[in-house]
Amino acid sequence: MNKPLTLLVSLVFMFNLLGCSSSNSISTQQKQKNQLENLIIQANNKVGFNSVVLISKGDEVLFEKAIGKVGKNSSDKLTTNYAFSPGSITKEFSVIALLQLKQMNKISFNQSIADYFPELPDWKHEITIEHLLTHSSGLPDVKYRANMTTIQALDDLKQLKTLKFSPGEKFDYGNNNTILRGLVVEKVTGVSFEDYLQENLFSVAGMSGTFAKSDFKHINRKIALGAIPLALKGVTAYTTAKDLLKLEQYLWS
Repeated sequence: MNKPLTLLVSLVFMFNLLGCSSSNSISTQQKQKNQLENLIIQANNKVGFNSVVLISKGDEVLFEKAIGKVGKNSSDKLTTNYAFSPGSITKEFSVIALLQLKQMNKISFNQSIADYFPELPDWKHEITIEHLLTHSSGLPDVKYRANMTTIQALDDLKQLKTLKFSPGEKFDYGNNNTILRGLVVEKVTGVSFEDYLQENLFSVAGMSGTFAKSDFKHINRKIALGAIPLALKGVTAYTTAKDLLKLEQYLWS
């Protein structure tokens, strides 16, 4: 087994051990925390593991540690207050927003996206909001490039002649679905997708370190660098480890 995989397996084992050790003594739990901290330091030294690790059980945070630098070319040390681009976790935000609008009877999952995007080609009549939610629309993934914007993504869709398959026929994971979901939220509510999330999800869930953005304007927040620079509606967002825990608690409650 190579070193990165060995470290990963060790970390997962320690996560499970610490998370399931409610009956352990305080001294045993501290020993496990020390072992986990040493593994994280090893991961940073050997494979450049830069991250914030948080383990909880219920509402109790059992372990939290930041390791590494803010970015590849930065000398600033990472802390637990830095926000990361969480990748596909951002897709959950647009799902939650559309579910809320469905609860308020402001949308129907059977609605065609033609109701919201008259500028798209004729295939728009075949795609419903449910297809966007389930990644079964037949849309290809985004043609990514650095500093890409939502307008560019929409321009690409306007040039799309045919879908990859008939909507509902298959599953194909891609962010064009996510972008259109965010834009549907805007068209239904009359406010920006970012403002909607702030008022109806992040603030309600107590996620003070989380924000979505769809432009390249500077935001005075502590952001860990590393993701491809994008400004895509529904895709570009930043969050902290603590806030991801708050999101989970909010959804379960």
